[in-house]
Amino acid sequence: MNPPGKFRIDDMRKPAAGIIVHIGEVTRGAPRLDDLAIARVDAQRRHDIMRNHTATHLLHAGFVPSSASMPPGWLSGCSRSLAV
Repeated sequence: MNPPGKFRIDDMRKPAAGIIVHIGEVTRGAPRLDDLAIARVDAQRRHDIMRNHTATHLLHAGFVPSSASMPPGWLSGCSRSLAV
């Protein structure tokens, strides 16, 4: 059995439909193909990211004079009722 390792995930990308890539750094050990992985979420960091993401949408909505001129999905993940 491989000794426990640690991989810190710094980012995530979706390069194609159905494909999710986690980008990060091995901080302990040497993971191998088919090793068991247990994920833990840093709740405070995740909450901060969610707040900043929403704030970005709100700021953007405040600077855009009309949502009618914006392409579909410009506020993806945010309530469209926030558009001014």
